[in-house]
Amino acid sequence: MNYYHLFLGSQKENILDMHRKGRHSNQSGENNNNAKLKKEDIPVIFRLFSRGWSRARIGRKFKVGYAAISYVVSGKTWIEESRRFL
Repeated sequence: MNYYHLFLGSQKENILDMHRKGRHSNQSGENNNNAKLKKEDIPVIFRLFSRGWSRARIGRKFKVGYAAISYVVSGKTWIEESRRFL
């Protein structure tokens, strides 16, 4: 094995190096294999929420938990898609 390419660094430095070299995968939104929501669901969620639907009710409609809907409407997840509604 060739260990000469390795260098000592903090976790932050290693993460920056990984991104600089393109050695990361985008696991956000639909790229996450565990995602239950789709990009086209986000505007619908905001529309239902603005019409007074509870987070729990919206969650039941999309078969996700209350927290998943809460994160969407607060802009903590699906950030790019949520930006135009916040």
